[in-house]
Amino acid sequence: MKIKFPDNKLKDLSQNLPVDVFGKTDLHKLLKEIKKITGEKVEAKDIHKTLKNLGIELTNREIWELLKMLPFADDKKVEKNDLLSHIKAFPGGKFHVSKLETILENLGYDLENEEVEDLRNHLPADEEKVKPNTVMENVESFKGTKINADEVDGVLKNIGIELTPKERWKLLKTLPLTYDRKYYQKRLLQGLKTFQGGHVLENKLGTTLTNLNYDLENKELNDLRNYLEIDNNGKVPLNSLINIASLFSGNKINAKDTQLYLENIGIELTKSESQELLDTLPLDGKHFRHCNEFWRIIELCIMCIKF
Repeated sequence: MKIKFPDNKLKDLSQNLPVDVFGKTDLHKLLKEIKKITGEKVEAKDIHKTLKNLGIELTNREIWELLKMLPFADDKKVEKNDLLSHIKAFPGGKFHVSKLETILENLGYDLENEEVEDLRNHLPADEEKVKPNTVMENVESFKGTKINADEVDGVLKNIGIELTPKERWKLLKTLPLTYDRKYYQKRLLQGLKTFQGGHVLENKLGTTLTNLNYDLENKELNDLRNYLEIDNNGKVPLNSLINIASLFSGNKINAKDTQLYLENIGIELTKSESQELLDTLPLDGKHFRHCNEFWRIIELCIMCIKF
């Protein structure tokens, strides 16, 4: 078998492949990943039909908006993988719940049957169709390691988080059980981000934030410590840490693309308003802006402009 890939595609392939302790991977999974990368192309006129066959429904207006975003080649076709990648982040459309397994597989999610069923059970029970963002926000939490209720304390302690028995009970009440009466570890950690309670050990801040998917550099972590209230036992309230960490995390936006970014999401500012916003937003050393800080300031600016 002889297949040639550009370097960037080969890198994506190697990163997505699960390997065992000997550095080997399953042939079936390799071929599955190769199929994703070397997928077919779709003509613009066939996009609506292609998505419908997968169980993805878009209105004519949504199709038009999607077409404007897609990277069409000179032959007026788009790679199916690029099309589906855009669907993941597309704000409109509906997924047919009955075709959820097919949709997720085509979007590149390799879930077990039980994981798909757990996810399906967490979606609105009385709806035959759901918004893509509802699925995308939950899918990662319904895969991977599962733990019993009596293992929760140990998992949290290892990453520097302490809960009282009452707090643990309150947290578990908010989490969905799997078909075999367990909890997904990813779902547990995600639930902590909005949980009112618990403490974090100051000497494990980096470990805690990494496990909660806050990707901070050392400088940012040190800056964050300056905003924390650490008690005499070397602990920080969990929700206080989460609120402050949100200011130091998130995707970044290039300063020169700020106005274009706003236009793409439906916010129009005059040149003077745009410049005023740029003068207000904080820049890091690479002249990029943190999205979470960005949106807090955007909200304030919108209010000022509106009133």
